[in-house]
Amino acid sequence: MIIPPSIGLPPLPRADSIVDPRVGDAGPALLALEDGTVFPGIAFGAPVAAGGDLVVNTSQTGYQEIATDPSYAGQVVIMTYPLIGNYGRLVDEDQSERPWLRGLVVAHATAAVLDDARQLATLLRSNGIPAIAGVDTRALARHLRSTGCLRGVITLPGVTDPSLAIAMAREVPRWEDQDFVAQVSPTAVSETGDDPAAPLVAIVDFGLKASIVRSLRRRGLRVRVLPHTAAPEQVLAPDVAGVVLSPGPGDPA
Repeated sequence: MIIPPSIGLPPLPRADSIVDPRVGDAGPALLALEDGTVFPGIAFGAPVAAGGDLVVNTSQTGYQEIATDPSYAGQVVIMTYPLIGNYGRLVDEDQSERPWLRGLVVAHATAAVLDDARQLATLLRSNGIPAIAGVDTRALARHLRSTGCLRGVITLPGVTDPSLAIAMAREVPRWEDQDFVAQVSPTAVSETGDDPAAPLVAIVDFGLKASIVRSLRRRGLRVRVLPHTAAPEQVLAPDVAGVVLSPGPGDPA
């Protein structure tokens, strides 16, 4: 919704109707866009402010994999499916060692597990990632469909001044001006697989998801992961039987 600063924000529903009490909320916050659009909500991630380019994901499941996918580095992810967090989190399903997104936007933050360590909110909080619930994410997705990519910011819990939030959004660095591949790619070579007779596949890591390595290993292959700065002679070494260029963050253009 585009709200003139002089009017103020409408009241939110009860916080416990937006964020499951088992998750716990941190109070009111705002999602503000650089074009002056503001969405009020309830903070439930880390108690910090952060911003980035807004990107929409329509998946019904996989929020844990999305949060830990290096391809989302520097972005604020909007989940259009209304219930996020409802089946918990399994550490073995993480796609990297930490979340890379700048923030998470959901309609309802839910929890079907009592174990705090298995909750999505715990993953976000322990890694300094803010999250906001109570946003009409489908309306926001339609807005972005008509405007194109926009920068946005999730404010600190308790910061509900629309003018301040919009100004913060406009100060977020442009995503395409930042080198996120260098942030997510490793600095050293690593290998997995003990059978020296198995074919060796080299992966150039531009933002590698762990599921890619697991899929190759299930097929009986050895895997060598190389930094994005690897020289051609490293990638095409004599013992390499195949090469994979991983996905990752960055402007497709």
